[in-house]
Amino acid sequence: MDKLTDRLKEKKPEEETKDPGKKDKIMGMHAEGDEINSTRCVSCDNRFPSAELIEKGGLYYCSLCASKLDLEE
Repeated sequence: MDKLTDRLKEKKPEEETKDPGKKDKIMGMHAEGDEINSTRCVSCDNRFPSAELIEKGGLYYCSLCASKLDLEE
């Protein structure tokens, strides 16, 4: 068992050096506090309460991004 533990300890720093900002990126994707009951706009990536989002083509947009899409069409 000691050999396995040593190999895992050696491997862990190696994995972390591949992408040192990986943990920060992952934690940034998680909702915190009041954001738990909200959904991200596909276009601007900001969080909004689900009731404020508009569905277009199976994707959810905030009112500002939805109006931009309407203007483009």
